[in-house]
Amino acid sequence: MTRIESFITADLIATDEQILQRAGEAMNRALQDKKREAAAVREGWMQMRQQSMQSRTSAAPTALRETLDRAARKLELAGDFEIQVIEKGKKETSAFTVRHILDDREKFNGCQTLDPLEPEYNSSSVVGKLFLKSATPTLHSLAHGGMTYRLFSSADEPNVCRKRLIWNERNPSEIVLRCINQMKATERFFCMGEAAALLRNNRVSILTEPLLDFEISRHVDLMTQNAEGEYKAKQMPIRQIKQILDLVPSELKPLESIIDYPLPDEDGILPEMPGYIDKAGLFLTKDPALFDVPKVPSEEDLRKAVETCFLPFTHFQFENHTQGRSAVLAAVMTSVLRPAVPVAPVIAITSPSLGAGKSYLATALGAIATGEVPDCQSLPETSVELEKVLFSHLMQGSRFVHFDNADQNVQSSVLSSYATAARISGRILGVSKINKHLPNRALLVINGRNLSFGNGMARRHIPIRLKPSSTADLTKAYDFIPQDLALKRRHDIITAVLTLTRAAKAVCVSRRNFASYEQWSRLVRDPLAAIAELLPDLDLVDPLAFLQSGMAADTHVEHTGELLSFLQAHFQGEEFTSADVRERCLGDRAWDDLVRTVFPSGSGRTAQGIGIVLSRLLDQPAQDRVLRRRMRDGKNMWLIEMLKPSD
Repeated sequence: MTRIESFITADLIATDEQILQRAGEAMNRALQDKKREAAAVREGWMQMRQQSMQSRTSAAPTALRETLDRAARKLELAGDFEIQVIEKGKKETSAFTVRHILDDREKFNGCQTLDPLEPEYNSSSVVGKLFLKSATPTLHSLAHGGMTYRLFSSADEPNVCRKRLIWNERNPSEIVLRCINQMKATERFFCMGEAAALLRNNRVSILTEPLLDFEISRHVDLMTQNAEGEYKAKQMPIRQIKQILDLVPSELKPLESIIDYPLPDEDGILPEMPGYIDKAGLFLTKDPALFDVPKVPSEEDLRKAVETCFLPFTHFQFENHTQGRSAVLAAVMTSVLRPAVPVAPVIAITSPSLGAGKSYLATALGAIATGEVPDCQSLPETSVELEKVLFSHLMQGSRFVHFDNADQNVQSSVLSSYATAARISGRILGVSKINKHLPNRALLVINGRNLSFGNGMARRHIPIRLKPSSTADLTKAYDFIPQDLALKRRHDIITAVLTLTRAAKAVCVSRRNFASYEQWSRLVRDPLAAIAELLPDLDLVDPLAFLQSGMAADTHVEHTGELLSFLQAHFQGEEFTSADVRERCLGDRAWDDLVRTVFPSGSGRTAQGIGIVLSRLLDQPAQDRVLRRRMRDGKNMWLIEMLKPSD
């Protein structure tokens, strides 16, 4: 080989490698573009078909959408899905639901149809035929290269045929094991913690004895055979129902939560397909390609994502603007990412006055988390009631729990445990006499006036402190309601949050995990801290700042409680003046130390200074006590009242 040939060959090789690299990158971009394009086309088709079918069915919009998604994704036609059929002896097509067709198989077997997914295919040509005699009825269409669709009467009917089982008195355990195998084959039953659960219409239900009995009757034909060889239907004995309930959880795939948007795994990778996500124990009901999340977001991507997350919260005013904005952004991210996080802090929204928008803010967070306007309820007064309420929410697979208008001083060991427990224990009626554990993937939000926490909740909640409202705030008209805008822009907000989770890669700074919340720290705190560092003009801070603020506030409450206890011990429930405090307490070292701890800049040595200290303590509950004031003969009279604790 000559020098010239060697030179040319080397140059060609180098060029080929560069071309191959660029071609590979271009191919990946084109593939992602096609995925997004296909997802958009599918979404448009689903919306069009849903609108045309909704007026002719009583099915809920969510159930109808799931039916359409199942048809497009799994080639399974079920329930209210409509097919254009040419009845025997007729020339024109008529629309019939799959349920109607399967209810009269003799009539419709062999009938020709249009393509079920695209009736307009080839100018509405007849390309399909119904085959309804087999155990699994089908529709075969010649469109798009040939497709075979399976038909099911019910929208939530599993993709397996009913099985006939013959009861054997000598070996009933065989029936139990075969029923368990049949349940596994449906891919609709899962294990939630220590309990079996049924996935139906994108919702989860814990299996109780009556529900399991019903589901078995849908999947199994249990028969007995008499001496003459005749078969007769048999009800599954309650003993075997109980055995199945006890044995089946260990045989099923674990399920932590149901989600309608993709969530990153431990490596930050989003799923590519809907359905069960084995690594995370999540069940994704929507095509993840609908969410356009940049792999490596630019600064402009991050700015736009932060702005999108704040859309429903633009009118809220915070005591500390920077910490308030950061706390709301952390709350929005937590509401979206909660199903992927075993434990997460509680969101606490507080303000000194009414009308600041606490309930609006909480409801908007719930709308983002669930896609629905969430219910709210009062915080139960006892620990037993609170445990029951929280466990009932987990039994329903709830992803959002909202306690509205809570007491000022919330002291609950149950809440403290809930905020750090990946599993919650409780009794499931109709399942077991012993407690069962369920996964805890529900975001807990509490709002109220002058909220404070005890029993270790200081570092277990994200405080959002709103400014006190004025008379103008109460009468001011806004151009939107936060929860309505949250629902309208939910898809954009979720996409923005998923974009923000990748922000930590932009700033390579190692941070220690926030104890007890390692995964939350990685998905929420690290990205927010990175954005605060990368884009300081956005006026954000590391979430650790407001968590530490919460801890400081909680310590203040603790010391305030000690000061109120000191006064209670000296006056024993009697009214007193500031002069009485000076006479009885001045010179007591404990009094001086407590006053300096609670009010470092205050003075508690003169009657006037003591009056100022008492005014600052007024109406601030702590340790089940509160200081009240009333006027008598022109004097301020003070009284320590005992409060009923909240747990």
